[in-house]
Amino acid sequence: MTQPIRRFLALSPADRWLLLQAIGALPMMALAVRTLGPGRCYRFLVRMTPVTEASARCGAGVSLRALHTGRLVGIAARRSLVRSSCLVRSMTVWWFLRRQKIPCQLHIGVRKQQDRLEAHAWIEHEGRVIDDDADVSRRYAPFSGARGVFAQRGVELP
Repeated sequence: MTQPIRRFLALSPADRWLLLQAIGALPMMALAVRTLGPGRCYRFLVRMTPVTEASARCGAGVSLRALHTGRLVGIAARRSLVRSSCLVRSMTVWWFLRRQKIPCQLHIGVRKQQDRLEAHAWIEHEGRVIDDDADVSRRYAPFSGARGVFAQRGVELP
């Protein structure tokens, strides 16, 4: 048996299921972002997976689950046949966490590198980076959060 298959089989059934869902969700998210645009896709997912203060899960176990979800989606992104951008990967992690009622924020930042403007996306849960290096917000100047970036004029996001 090859090493990746052994690693997959060593996962819990719940983690195997989440990894398989991520493998399927990443290309679908890429297609949605490409066809609808990131803002419309974000607003649609906000409406489809509401997380209110009353429904939000919290606690140390939730933070570990958020990190674990980010790790599994990252594995799926690296193993996928379709290359995922940081925005697609982060939106997938964000959506998976929202489905689990784990509050999180999608951040988008920019930096200037050798006369080029670069953008990057990442997820934070309770101020902790979930799907990237911990110092990503120091390397990229974050916008006011995805709500500010993807807000539609005259439409208030929950």
